[in-house]
Amino acid sequence: MNTVVDDIDMDEPSNVIVDIDDMGTQDTCMFSDDEEVQEEGRKCPICAKSSGSSGDFMKHIRSMHDQLLGKLNRESIYDILLQCYEQDYRQAMLAGGAKVQALTRKQIKTHFQKHETSPMADVIYDLRTVQIVQEELRTKGMRSRHSISGVTTVDTSKVKLYLELSKQKMALHRTLKKIRNELPKNHQMQPHTFFKQEW
Repeated sequence: MNTVVDDIDMDEPSNVIVDIDDMGTQDTCMFSDDEEVQEEGRKCPICAKSSGSSGDFMKHIRSMHDQLLGKLNRESIYDILLQCYEQDYRQAMLAGGAKVQALTRKQIKTHFQKHETSPMADVIYDLRTVQIVQEELRTKGMRSRHSISGVTTVDTSKVKLYLELSKQKMALHRTLKKIRNELPKNHQMQPHTFFKQEW
């Protein structure tokens, strides 16, 4: 029940008890704070340049991304992809007289987090989410200790949820292993169809 209180003298002591839940709102929040909003009106250069045909360098970049997922953290992967694009592709194309757009690390990160769909990435990110929720349950939700008596209790409903998440985690691991086994072995990059013969 909402109660409107008028004419309260802030200089006088008050016996009014205010519930903190009545003072604010319960807002949703992200699991992490690294979400970035792409600038409006900007086209993604990786999406624009990905033809999918043989010799497409972006196809090689995507393959590298999938090979490295789950083995390195995402930030390191973006560094490697940027270095590969710049050294193995762009500099060689510039040397041959072609005009090739430079990419930024932010553009690569935005593309692979917001635009590129990958079963490998989806499974790994789902795994990470399950791990985060389990960590929250294990460290903050499953047990409580009375501040005076010191008696420790366990929330059995949260223990049950934790165990269900463990089953889901193992299922995701099996799916991830299957996807990895289906990746091409010893990936060889196709020669670029637009390379000039005199190179």
